[in-house]
Amino acid sequence: MLRRMHRMRLATKHFIFLFLGGLLVFGILAWSTLVQSEQLFRAQTIRDSEIIINRTNDYLNAYLENVQHVILQLVSRSDIFDSYDPMYTEKALQEYADTNNSIISTILFVKDDGTILSNTQLYYDILGSGELPDVFELAKGNYGGINWSEPYWSSLSQYTVAFVRPVGGSQKGIVVIEINLKEFSSRLATLSGGEFQTFMIMSAGGRLVAGNAYSKLLPYPSYPPELPAALNEQLFELPTGTSEMETGNNHLIAVKSNMNRLGWSLISVFDKGYFYGNIGELYATYGRAALLLVIILLAGALMISRTFSQPIITLAKKMDRVQDIDVPSYLSVSRGDEIGDLARSYNSLMSRISMLSKDIVEMEVKKRSYEIRMLQNQIGPHFLYNTLACIASLAYQNKNDQVQETIHSLVGLLSISMGKESSLTTLAEEIQGIEMFTQIQNVRYGNRFTLKLEIDPAVLKVLMPRLTLQPLVENAIFHGIVPTRQHGMITIRAFRNKKGVRIYIRNNGIGISKPFFQKLLEGQPHDDDMNRKDGLGVYNVNHRLFLYFGRPYGLKANGVHTGTIVCVRIPYTTERSQV
Repeated sequence: MLRRMHRMRLATKHFIFLFLGGLLVFGILAWSTLVQSEQLFRAQTIRDSEIIINRTNDYLNAYLENVQHVILQLVSRSDIFDSYDPMYTEKALQEYADTNNSIISTILFVKDDGTILSNTQLYYDILGSGELPDVFELAKGNYGGINWSEPYWSSLSQYTVAFVRPVGGSQKGIVVIEINLKEFSSRLATLSGGEFQTFMIMSAGGRLVAGNAYSKLLPYPSYPPELPAALNEQLFELPTGTSEMETGNNHLIAVKSNMNRLGWSLISVFDKGYFYGNIGELYATYGRAALLLVIILLAGALMISRTFSQPIITLAKKMDRVQDIDVPSYLSVSRGDEIGDLARSYNSLMSRISMLSKDIVEMEVKKRSYEIRMLQNQIGPHFLYNTLACIASLAYQNKNDQVQETIHSLVGLLSISMGKESSLTTLAEEIQGIEMFTQIQNVRYGNRFTLKLEIDPAVLKVLMPRLTLQPLVENAIFHGIVPTRQHGMITIRAFRNKKGVRIYIRNNGIGISKPFFQKLLEGQPHDDDMNRKDGLGVYNVNHRLFLYFGRPYGLKANGVHTGTIVCVRIPYTTERSQV
């Protein structure tokens, strides 16, 4: 497999990697997005159901607060319960029941002597109520507050819940209100009912308080609505929040609220298929989008691969045909993108290669020419003439010691300058020549300057072109110190740093401006105060350094108020084979 991939063309490999890589990235992103979308959708559906539950709970709490408010109003009516006229009490209770008929089904007042009065006194006298004794016991357990019963069947109010409160600290009797659970369930059904949704309210004792008797999701085999014991227990034991459950063939989602202050819990039940019904459509939509994007990715990968590979193939064929650097073969450029930049870079590269080839040949010719010129003109005739005239003058004055020293320096200088075949010398030999040269000039000018050497021994063996320092020292003497008519100082300091070897030649004579020195380096016309030979000496030194070592090396000068500093920059090279 790897061998087959290795033999494939660039366009084929680019297409395969681009398509598979894009498909992998898209697949991961699409799957991650799908999972997140499903989770968000499920979470949003649950939040919507919880909003419905909270809204229904608010209604339930408001309903119960109204019941409690009616009880508190009743127990505050001392005129009703202090009256000895039963007809007056029955009429007052009837008025309260009629005013709140959507909440209250029956109101009963049980006196301390056991007499029971009701807003439906005739029905009570005929039907009675078997659950009342248990309800009365609730009031005896808490004389200071309102108590409520578990759901029960009443002859007067049918399926109901009773709210009881003593009147006057139980000395006068007990008020009992049986609420209208049928009306209560009907109103809740408008909030939480539907074909795929139903609700129920469970009491603290696990009894069904209210529910939608017409729902198809849960069985209500009888009226009052009672669930099968197993299902009733299953719903009662559901944890608060969202849960899944099964009843027969129905897969349901149950959302249970926290208990309210009566201990009742509201449970909303949804058909699971309806609850998550849109998730299937979400998967189908993603499937269609994935198929479309795979097709687009396939076409795009093929197009991009051909767009990139075809110009590269053309470039490779063009490069294969390159044989003669002097006659480069250029590409036609008509694109403005990176491929066009590559073609332009190739054309520029071929042009630079051709120019560099010509420069190399030209530099080799110039290098040989400068070497010959250096050997022929190392010491000019005027220098020999002046030196010999100086020796004659010393001999005439019988200064034999100085004559001998000057001749010795001249011979040594001629030996260093002309007695070597190589155009390279060490810094030690160059310094030796400088000492001889400055001795001759001091004899000529009468000890007008002092030579100070600060040479690091580590750089004495470094190689450099012959007669690099002498023209610079000569300029320092003739154009820096001699015109001042004062005793001067020439300091030569050499050391090594990270960039190579630095040699500083400083004099305290007349300074030179940096722009003027730059003109000398470029070989441009010179001012009247420096003759053409001296200017060419600086240019030749700088140019020879460039020919031997390259562009970063050469001369650099800084003019100061009391002289000039010239820096010679050369690499640290001790082997002639490296130059």
